[in-house]
Amino acid sequence: MIYKHKILKNFLHIIGVDMATADEDASMEHVLDVSTIKKLKKFAEFTEIWPNTDEFLYSFKYHGKNGKLPP
Repeated sequence: MIYKHKILKNFLHIIGVDMATADEDASMEHVLDVSTIKKLKKFAEFTEIWPNTDEFLYSFKYHGKNGKLPP
């Protein structure tokens, strides 16, 4: 369970959830299928190697805040 919790917490942090909230929300590990956890882990790993990750995450967070793509 700790492994799944850590994966979820990391994923939530990547998409902009503050660490305290991510830690609490990661308890959804109990209801998510293992295949879902694996896909979230793969996404998190991909963000570590993809050269445009910073730009992508900035655009994602900007869109979440403003409802549109950044200028």
